[in-house]
Amino acid sequence: MLLTLVPSALVSYAAGVSLNITDENGNDITEIQQLTEYKTLQLKYTTTGELPEGTTVKWESNLPLLADVDDNGKVTAYDSSKTAIIQLWLDENVRVLPLVGDKMADEIMKQLEKSGVNLDSMNDDLIVSIVRGIAGDTLADSLASALANMNVEITATIYDASGAKLASDKIKIKVQKSVVANIFPTGTHITNKKSVPLTVAVGKTVQLYAAVTPVRLKHSVKWEMGGSVFDTSSGKRATISDTGLVTFTAAGSVTVRAYDASNVAFVDTITFNVVEQKDLPVESFDIISGTKTVTDSSVSVSEGSTTQLAITNVVPAGAYTGDLTWEIADKSIAVVDASGTVTGLDGGDGLVEYSKSTTLTATAGGVSKNVTIKVSRAGVVGSISSVKIEGNSAVPNDTPTTFKANVLPSRLNTNSSVKREWGLTNPDTNEIIWATAEAPAETKLATLSSDGVFTPKSSGISEIHVRATLNDKTVEDSLTVTAGKAITDFSIGGSTTVNESKTTQLSIANIAPSDYDKALLGTVVWTSSDPSIATIDANGLVKGLDSGGTAIWNTKKVTITATIGSVSKSVEVTVRGNSIRHLTGVTITGNDYVIKDFPVTYTAKFSPERISVDKQRWGLTKDDGSAPWTSDWNIGDVNQKNAYASVDSNGVVTGISAGDTTLHAFGRNGVTKVDGAYVETQKNITVVEVEPVSIAFTAPTKTDYIEGSTELDLTGMEVKLTYNRADIAEYYGEEAANAYTDDQLSVPVTDYTVSSVNTSILDSVQYIIVNVVRAGKTYHAIFPITVHSKAVTSIELENPKKDYLEGDKTLDLSGLKVKANYSNAESEYVTDYTVDTSSFDPELYDVEQNITVTYTHAGRSASATFPVIVYGKPVVSVDKGDYNGGWTSKDVTFTLSSTHELDGVKYYFKTDSAGVEAPLDGNTLTVNVNSSDTYYFKAVNSKGIESDYTEGYTVMRDDIEPSFTLTPTVTALTNKSYDVTIGSLNVGASGIASVTLNGEDITASHDSFTVAENGTYNVVVTAGNGLTAEESIVINNIDKIAPTVNSITVLHKGIGGVAREVSGNFFSKADTLCRFFNKTVEITVDASDEGVSGIDKIEYRFVDENGQPTGSDWSVYDSENKPAKDPDFKGFVEARATDKAGNVSAILRSDGVVIDGTAPTDVTVSAVYGGDKEYQEGAWSATDVNITLSSEAYSGIYKYYYRVDGGDWQELSGNTFTATETGEHKYEFKAESYAALESNVTAFTVKIDRQVLLSVFRSRVPSADGRVKALHSTSLPRKLLFPVLTIIMTTETAGLLSTAARVLR
Repeated sequence: MLLTLVPSALVSYAAGVSLNITDENGNDITEIQQLTEYKTLQLKYTTTGELPEGTTVKWESNLPLLADVDDNGKVTAYDSSKTAIIQLWLDENVRVLPLVGDKMADEIMKQLEKSGVNLDSMNDDLIVSIVRGIAGDTLADSLASALANMNVEITATIYDASGAKLASDKIKIKVQKSVVANIFPTGTHITNKKSVPLTVAVGKTVQLYAAVTPVRLKHSVKWEMGGSVFDTSSGKRATISDTGLVTFTAAGSVTVRAYDASNVAFVDTITFNVVEQKDLPVESFDIISGTKTVTDSSVSVSEGSTTQLAITNVVPAGAYTGDLTWEIADKSIAVVDASGTVTGLDGGDGLVEYSKSTTLTATAGGVSKNVTIKVSRAGVVGSISSVKIEGNSAVPNDTPTTFKANVLPSRLNTNSSVKREWGLTNPDTNEIIWATAEAPAETKLATLSSDGVFTPKSSGISEIHVRATLNDKTVEDSLTVTAGKAITDFSIGGSTTVNESKTTQLSIANIAPSDYDKALLGTVVWTSSDPSIATIDANGLVKGLDSGGTAIWNTKKVTITATIGSVSKSVEVTVRGNSIRHLTGVTITGNDYVIKDFPVTYTAKFSPERISVDKQRWGLTKDDGSAPWTSDWNIGDVNQKNAYASVDSNGVVTGISAGDTTLHAFGRNGVTKVDGAYVETQKNITVVEVEPVSIAFTAPTKTDYIEGSTELDLTGMEVKLTYNRADIAEYYGEEAANAYTDDQLSVPVTDYTVSSVNTSILDSVQYIIVNVVRAGKTYHAIFPITVHSKAVTSIELENPKKDYLEGDKTLDLSGLKVKANYSNAESEYVTDYTVDTSSFDPELYDVEQNITVTYTHAGRSASATFPVIVYGKPVVSVDKGDYNGGWTSKDVTFTLSSTHELDGVKYYFKTDSAGVEAPLDGNTLTVNVNSSDTYYFKAVNSKGIESDYTEGYTVMRDDIEPSFTLTPTVTALTNKSYDVTIGSLNVGASGIASVTLNGEDITASHDSFTVAENGTYNVVVTAGNGLTAEESIVINNIDKIAPTVNSITVLHKGIGGVAREVSGNFFSKADTLCRFFNKTVEITVDASDEGVSGIDKIEYRFVDENGQPTGSDWSVYDSENKPAKDPDFKGFVEARATDKAGNVSAILRSDGVVIDGTAPTDVTVSAVYGGDKEYQEGAWSATDVNITLSSEAYSGIYKYYYRVDGGDWQELSGNTFTATETGEHKYEFKAESYAALESNVTAFTVKIDRQVLLSVFRSRVPSADGRVKALHSTSLPRKLLFPVLTIIMTTETAGLLSTAARVLR
């Protein structure tokens, strides 16, 4: 986003008070705000200083078509386009101009669109250039300014209670284009609502303009009275045209709305306060002419031209000015009609006076204003385009030569208003010296008078100038003229005899003086005294035409003259006969000029005179410059009229307009072109227009007309132009001019123009202008007429549509015809009547209303009424009884009633299935057949007005009771769930409403249901019509309860019992109950089944101590032949049961089972003494003997037993025994297995002697046999001996101790 910093726009009008525009969060706005079309921006403001009571804040946008702001500061972006700027500029600056506004605005748009370039992409300079060419600099500059400032300025201003400004601030908005706005409008806007007066007087008209944004959518605008469709009061106080012209007819509040013709949601409104005329009188106004206000109290108009006046700047702007009148003081100078059109009549004589003035008065609302009307002499119709000097470029010295200055168009040559000025170039200064009436232009070479007479002083080259001026336009021409020594004498040389139809060449000879200026030879003029005898061309070539006979002695003579300057010489030329019997030539005699209004008769003289002319024709050169016919003996079509003149068959030429043309003559003799001949010639003539002295006018008899019959009846009108005899003589000569009587100098003319009747001016005198143009000057005559308005006496109506239906909000007036009857004219159908639609109440039903039509014309009114009736549209009500929709098994009866029945009503119905409308007999319809259909009802009242069809009433009738069967898919015993099929289901068209199973809804899958357990299953099918069917099924073949192996019993086969039952750490498991057996065991398995199927089989198997099966896997248990297990075995017995439904019990594992049929091995005895010294059975030991027992059995050793010297067996707690008894003892040991089997007895003798010898201290070294050699003895008490021994034991070897111990014992 491009943000541009903008300077603060805060303005304070009162000391200490300021206003600052912020965003909706109270933040200052310091940048141009970017706002996309359709988007809004909420603005707020803050103030400083003390505000007086009654202050208000007003929000405004300078470009409301681009973005506007509401009273609360909410800005909405509407249009980003340049087109919108132009539209707004046209409505605010151009269309508001009186007289020319709309036309100028339309022309501007036409030319802009004609360029073929999209306005938004068109260069601004090009747009402004186009507008400048149409509307001028001021308006073009204002548009340039608007295009250069497309940022919208939003202004907030504080006003005090009196309306004085206290402070203001403004921000700028840049509107961005939205893609959505290429399709959908953003709003409708009355573009000139801020410039029109909001308080207006009754009778005032206000032109409104509106546009739909974005303007590029080109949506049209529609206008209506009232702020909404519910506002009917505005339409009673004003009317509005399709183009937005509001006419206020009664006092009160009036709201006008404009809306998008394509989308009525986009609306703009404007409200006016309409007051009586007396309450809003006119105070002042200005008069405008064209686009300029008359500020100098003077309006200029030329004779025969018009200018349109209007009033503007009316104060107050809303005042009524419909009574405006125009009046001119001197109607001989100018006249004005009721529309303000001024026509100039008399601008003076052009000699002394070139303009005349009179006073015009405009009066509106009792206020008058005067301006001066200045009528200028017309002088010329059109303007001169060029001027050309005619005359020889070589002239003799000391001889005056007259030059002419001819202007184009040539009709202005005789116009006295054309001013011609002659001048010479000064060869010394190269400046032009202009001649005056008092003094000619003069140089050292020549003089030139003010009327074009050039007189050389000496030989040399001069440049003469002419300038012609008419109506402020000046054109110029120049010619280089050579002046030389004049020829004073010469002779004509050459043969002076020529035969008929032959030629002879003449020349200039014997020229004197000898030093003549040779350029003068180019000025020679040759003439023939009788061109019918012989002619001579510009080069001196003579052609013989008529000798008077065919014989050679037949001759005629003619004088040929040559003129150079002022010197002329002649010779006589003889034309001799030449046996010629056909035409040799023709000459035209007659004036060189034809004055318009004074025809000239020309004569064609054929040569030879003796030859009869069989066919003669006159013609004029065509407008394209070609000949009037094809040159041939068999002459074809002849052109006898062009833009300048016409010629009849007698050679009478009548002037049409000033200019040069060529008259042609043709003649032939003979029967065919073989024995005859044709001749033709031409003559240049100039048609001139002479200014008449005056115009005489007789007005037509009829001056009163009736409106509508305004074709002018010019019966009795005569226009005559009176000429000056001297002016005629200038071209025709005095003799011819004097031949005209005074009456003949007053010539009736018919080439006048008559202005049109202004049919908008009624019952007032208007002036018809008759214009005749001669010599570029317009001559006027006027006569008054009055167009009387048709006097309305009554109107007759051809009534429009009478009958309307409820909902019709507007009258259909397409059939309305209004015939106006007049007291002074034939009746006619009119269209500019008004219909008082405000009296039409579209909600008043079934009652005749009279609508008034008023035709007002020229202040007279007549009214008539026509009837309308708004028939309430029947509305059918339907009573369905107790039927509330949905499926039913009962009959359904519809009872119908209707509004607006009038004299009765007929009911009809149709259904979706049939689609064909059918009448009802009465007002009820009973549906008693099974179907699902939608019924629609309508009523037709006695007036034939149909109601709309009601909404559809759907009846779903089905009296079929449902039925079905239940079939299990499994009939055998099973341990699985299975489906029960709901089959043979029969329902009517209503279908299935619900299916329940033991009260639970299973409609979604009602084809079957799954049974998981035995029991009674109750199925209820309910149809859409409410009828039900119920079926039950008992399920008793499902057994999902697995049997139970209650116990596994292991006992000795045949004898029963167990060898031992011990809990302990068996099979690597703590607290294991293990049963030990010492012979073959028998297995008993007990199982039970709580299900309905019962036990089918019991299986067993043996698994080792690790749980791995031994041998085959499962075997079927037979209670009649119970399985047995021989020794040796260590493990478990497992059993399982299967019921008849296939349910398998959990595997039951027995307690540990060990079968050991072999007694333990003999007990092995190992003994140690004295710590860890190995003890040999039967050896003496001075210490206890520790005995360790060992034996092996399959089932493991349960206990060890011992006895001493044949005593009772004693149980050992382990496998160790300590012999402590002194002396020699026999110890016996045996082992018992867990299987209660004993080993053989093992005996073991242990000897222990604890006495110590005294001699043991005599020698520390034992003998080789291990005995202590005692050499001395010491008698010590035994209790004292042991401590000594102890000391010895700690210092002596173990062998000594052992020996000593033995000795002591």
